[in-house]
Amino acid sequence: MILYSPFFFFLASYLSVSLSLFLCSTSPVLNTYRVPLTRFFSNLPFLILLFISSAPERSPVLEENQTNIIILIHYTAHTHVMPARYKALLRGAEALCNDFASQADLQTILSHFNTHSDTNDGPAVAFEHGDPRFAPFLGRALDVKEYFQLLQKYISYSDMSFSNYFVDATKDKVSVNGTARFVWLSTGVSWSEVFTYVLDFVDDENETPKVSKYHVWADTGALYLARIGQHIKDIPNPSHTEGTP
Repeated sequence: MILYSPFFFFLASYLSVSLSLFLCSTSPVLNTYRVPLTRFFSNLPFLILLFISSAPERSPVLEENQTNIIILIHYTAHTHVMPARYKALLRGAEALCNDFASQADLQTILSHFNTHSDTNDGPAVAFEHGDPRFAPFLGRALDVKEYFQLLQKYISYSDMSFSNYFVDATKDKVSVNGTARFVWLSTGVSWSEVFTYVLDFVDDENETPKVSKYHVWADTGALYLARIGQHIKDIPNPSHTEGTP
């Protein structure tokens, strides 16, 4: 019977996932629960299979080897969406980072961020972690345009590169490490550092992932020293100071 064939369960699982994605794309409320809904719909045919295979009088058509094959095919269908999502999120993160590295203009940078207020997250925000007394763009949530305008006002950078992309497709997040050399413009003091981005994504009206939350962890100590005109190398090492055992 076609109902018990591996092809049926592959098709049913694939169609279930497609249905969940379609429903989420038509409703901002449902899109909030896109991941659990996708998991539920993709697992639904498999749950039916388990119910049938555990029934007291299981259909003789559903042999044990067919059950194993169906389980394997279900796993393939279930994980089909995640690789696609993984690739979409990775492309989005790489495109943003490549534009950072090439020092693209502000408008190009902003094109990677969510600008629509009708999503649950609203327009994208940036948050660079650190003491707000160290710099005007630290320690507070800012509209991404305001954040990047402040960066352009106070610092410049060069030799920026990125590596170690880590994608969590179940949470629509990407983390990435970067390196660059920065200059605090008013003092001319420069420093090199390693920093980390954590990017949260939402889909725009074209179902293209856009950054909704932009978190930055960087060397705020070196930044502050550059702001007051000092170099890290000029700071005494506590272990070398007089009286240290």
